[in-house]
Amino acid sequence: MKTADGLQRRWSERSRYALGSQIAITSEGLVLGGTILAKMARNKDGAPVLSLNDEPRIMAVLATAYEQPIV
Repeated sequence: MKTADGLQRRWSERSRYALGSQIAITSEGLVLGGTILAKMARNKDGAPVLSLNDEPRIMAVLATAYEQPIV
């Protein structure tokens, strides 16, 4: 069986794309490793907020990424 570290190292050696394992909220939205999980939207006052219109999908992706249920 290949370890996650070994797979990530091999990916880094062969790809021009970086794999990230950090989740962050940026001006684009909720981002995990370069993938936007939820885009930023604006509330009625014009302030930025995460658009969680598809919350079950986002929670499933996060649970898969972190290998544990999100509560």
